[in-house]
Amino acid sequence: MISFRFLFILNAVFMTAMMAYIPVIGPIIREVGLQEWHGGLVVSCSGLAWMLVARHWGRLSDRKGRKPVLVIAGLAFVASYWLLAYWLDLIMAGFATISLAFIGMLIGRTLIGISFAAMTPVSAAYVAQSTKPSERHRALGGLGMANAVGMIAGPTIGGILAAQDLVLPLYILAALALMIWVLVLFKLPSVPVFEQTNDHPVSLFDRRLRLPLTTCLVLMMAVISAQMIIGFFILDNIYSAEQVSQTAKLSGITMACTGITLVLVQGIVMKVKSDILYPSIWLGSLIGLSGLLLATTSTSATQFVFGYVVMAAGLGPIFPAMQTMTANAVSDNEQGLAAGTLSAMQGLGSVIVPLLATLLYQFDSRLPFTTASFLLLVLAIVVGIQGKSKAISVIER
Repeated sequence: MISFRFLFILNAVFMTAMMAYIPVIGPIIREVGLQEWHGGLVVSCSGLAWMLVARHWGRLSDRKGRKPVLVIAGLAFVASYWLLAYWLDLIMAGFATISLAFIGMLIGRTLIGISFAAMTPVSAAYVAQSTKPSERHRALGGLGMANAVGMIAGPTIGGILAAQDLVLPLYILAALALMIWVLVLFKLPSVPVFEQTNDHPVSLFDRRLRLPLTTCLVLMMAVISAQMIIGFFILDNIYSAEQVSQTAKLSGITMACTGITLVLVQGIVMKVKSDILYPSIWLGSLIGLSGLLLATTSTSATQFVFGYVVMAAGLGPIFPAMQTMTANAVSDNEQGLAAGTLSAMQGLGSVIVPLLATLLYQFDSRLPFTTASFLLLVLAIVVGIQGKSKAISVIER
């Protein structure tokens, strides 16, 4: 089996670079004289670009090969990331007007989002094409762990280095991303390109992908709701409105513990040799909703953090499981488009769920949690029924 070491490192570093932008955007927005909504729009545009182009990157990798697309998209990411860092340096030195500064940031972040959109789906297609169905769950668990590491390391590195200079973390990570790209260029083996047929093209409504795509939307509802309302919920249910600094501290601790749990769980998934595809989803959904309900009913900081940790422990295995289901549902020459479709669904969730979660919160502070819990329960029942015989055989072994 092909070693995926360099592929995992590539995803970890590129995700770190993406997330390192988050802690520096606020201070830069204030420094330049822009408004808060400018920063929100800049970040959102990269997510929108991800949703719109992920399927195209996947289809291109089916036609031209996995490694060539990773190399092209990776180089585009490094170039656009460095250009954005340079542009931020210029505007902080007073080089451009406020309007021009905003337009440049918008273009730069969108280009980064377009190129980054290739990483996860094409990497997942590479892994799926290079492994047997029985091995995919473990290998895709490694890919999930790489991304989870990036999600933790990015804000941490960005926050620490930004204390010296706001743009410094972007330059350093651009250099690191370039080094990893060179390693991938020379060290990552190529995989065969298959002859393309259009007999059963993968679509957003493909019946073969109905279960993993539905799982993806439910998962995004739970994860993004937990991220979006954490600060509001803590203020309204644990601390008072005046305890803003304690709220920020507890939010940071909670998300750090959640991220660490995700990494540990993904690491465990990589070690499991049994077929745990269906149990990962139905059992993970039940554990995840238990954590959400614990957080929903919490009255102390400790209970709240524990609820999020339990949620992460349950939802963590679902990520590689739904990727594996997607890969197993299609042929090798469709892996890229199928993975891109799943990635596009994640992007769609990142656009829709923040608005939905905040709207639900207006009615009741617990409603986003309970809604996500209900959807996870339905998902657990559906997957449990579909994979009943397989799940029982796994448990008996």
